[in-house]
Amino acid sequence: MNLDEYVTDLQRRTDLLETKVGVDTTPSIGNWKTPTLTNSWLNYGSGWQDAQYARDNSGWVHIRGFVKLGSEVAPAFTLPVGYRPDIRKYTKGQNAGAPGVFYVNTDGTVMLTPSVFGGNNSWVGINYSFNTPDAIKIPFEFRGNQGRSWVTWPPTDITQYGWPAMLPHKNGMIQSTGLVTGGVSATSVMWPIGSEYTLDRVSLFGNIAGTAGVWTRIDIGHGTFFQWGTGSFNTSWCSLEGFIWPGPGTRGKWTDLTLLAGNTAFGDEYHTPAYYKDPSGWVHLKGMLRGGTLTSGTGIATLPAGFCPPAHGMHRGQTEGPATQLISIMSSGGIALSGNANGWLSLDGIHFHTTT
Repeated sequence: MNLDEYVTDLQRRTDLLETKVGVDTTPSIGNWKTPTLTNSWLNYGSGWQDAQYARDNSGWVHIRGFVKLGSEVAPAFTLPVGYRPDIRKYTKGQNAGAPGVFYVNTDGTVMLTPSVFGGNNSWVGINYSFNTPDAIKIPFEFRGNQGRSWVTWPPTDITQYGWPAMLPHKNGMIQSTGLVTGGVSATSVMWPIGSEYTLDRVSLFGNIAGTAGVWTRIDIGHGTFFQWGTGSFNTSWCSLEGFIWPGPGTRGKWTDLTLLAGNTAFGDEYHTPAYYKDPSGWVHLKGMLRGGTLTSGTGIATLPAGFCPPAHGMHRGQTEGPATQLISIMSSGGIALSGNANGWLSLDGIHFHTTT
């Protein structure tokens, strides 16, 4: 059975099951809960989002917050049973200095490591969603001349990080999971995923291992994962955790942002900068912009009332390099750069919840 046949059969069986048992397919999220911070980690305060976690009715757990000054060798907090992943999650972080990473382990411990690639713990932004065992997974199929060179990481133990897969959300967005290694260097198609899982092209950033911790640009669109980069993954790995992009189910639901500071949509095959609020209260951003002022402190757009986070949050966007830059989204709706971007800036993958 090929991937398209697998997905068709999976959807047929899912629809049948939902019809039989009356499952509510409307996405919804439970109350946000406050973890007990440990090992010297503190909420940042001053209007920034406190650490919180929640679970929705699709089997997804969401973590958010802005913390500081804790230990990197001991857990920042521990998620309770029912909020833990079935495999270890390793994803990119938002923190002072160079981007860091953080882990969510199967025992619920959350480890923040901002200094692993040269950052520091004066502040760390936590914005991450992951699947629990009952979430639907659509495995990636390594095929094509270049796609076949990719394998799971570590190759000898698929149970550690799981098979790379796409995970559809009920809100129409699609997220990826897993770690991979062994691919060709520089710019290359990683593998096809089927055009039914993408709209226009999006540009995201991924974290890969290396002696200096290299960051790579990942484009998703026209039915493929596509790596833009300057290094090789042959002796390293790339994490696909945390990539999220709009699926066809979100078509027609987006509102274009009014861009500021002389910026305009990048054009070509990339999304126009826009926002979408799904039925469960998540606001998603997409699109690429360029042409105006992209220096630290520059406001690039403002979200309207009802589409703002309850507290300030920090996110990372892809920029030319490949490189990344910090983007702050304030409770007032202001979207601003917190560093200098190079040439263009992508808002793809940024999302936040609007309830307290």
